[in-house]
Parts: sequence; C-alpha cells; structure tokens
Amino acid sequence: MTDGDQRRGQVSRCLPGYEADVLVAHQARRRQGSFMANTRGPKQKTRQLLMTVTHSILLYGAEIWGGAMEVKKYRQAMLSVQRRGALRIACAYRTVPESAVLVIAGVIPIDLLALERKSVYERIMELGRARASKEPRNVTMDDWQT
Repeated sequence: MTDGDQRRGQVSRCLPGYEADVLVAHQARRRQGSFMANTRGPKQKTRQLLMTVTHSILLYGAEIWGGAMEVKKYRQAMLSVQRRGALRIACAYRTVPESAVLVIAGVIPIDLLALERKSVYERIMELGRARASKEPRNVTMDDWQT
C-alpha cells in the first residue's frame, strides 16, 4: 500500500456518512479495475461478485441515510462509482450511457437500492423480515423499469 492509499484511508474515516462510503467504494473499485481488464480477465459472474462487494460498501448504513438519495449531488456521487463497475461487468466503453450500461449489466441503480433498504428497515417491525423485503423489491423493479 502506498502513502497515498494510506492518506485516503485516513481521510475516509473523517468524512460523514455516505461520503466516506463513496470514497471507500471508489478506492475498492479502482483496485478491482486494475486486475479486471475490459476485454479479458475474469468471467462475468466474477465481475458481478465484485460488484456486490462495491454495493455492500456503498449501501452500508443506507437504512439511516437512504433519504439523502433524493439530493442530486449525493445520488450522482454514488452512481459514478456504480457506473464504473457496471462498465466492467458489461465490458463496455465509457461512452455508453449510464442507464444503458446498468440495464446491460443487470444492475439496479444504487439510489433505488438505498431507498429500498430504507423502506425495508422501516417496515421490519410491522410485518417481519420476510414480508417486509418482498414488496419494496417489487416497487424498486417497477421504478427501475419505468
């Protein structure tokens, strides 16, 4: 690990909420991109697995800050990290539009996932975990497809 990586890690501990998550996810995505070439490299399943790691980092604590995804600045910061991962999954060029590459890669936009997690968290006490997670996923899929 270089000095620059150590400094970025220290900075990420000082940033509030989602900003630290975005910085950590960006660093993880950069490291993954170094061994995941666009034309060769791991198979698509491996690329999707690495994307779930990025999602886990990005969505850490989304139950609390999920409402912040309605602010364009915050949404764009998260989507930029997700877009890079989707480009790697789809083996696409960076000129491909964000919405198209997310559909090709089969990745739900991060802002919709954050709002879904928040919705599930709020409904768990009322309905239980199994029932609380089904309906928000259907709503998320409907929102994504419209």
